[in-house]
Amino acid sequence: MHYSYEVEVTPDDDVNDPVVYPIVLATGILRRVRIFFPYGCVNSVRCCLYDRSLQILPTNQDGYYALDGDSVDADVYYNLDD
Repeated sequence: MHYSYEVEVTPDDDVNDPVVYPIVLATGILRRVRIFFPYGCVNSVRCCLYDRSLQILPTNQDGYYALDGDSVDADVYYNLDD
């Protein structure tokens, strides 16, 4: 299955009040994630993917993605059934 979500981040959102966007996925294996950052958001928007309290992407804990007009294309193998 393919899922696509658009998450809006406004200037009011900051590290003390981050945007948390819950996603409900079907059972199965998560194999690929693509995160696109539009132009103009470098160092203003950071993104991580969690399952409950476990950080899935990026794999280095406390890491994050922050790009400008580019996308992260991450291959991952994560069992959503566990």
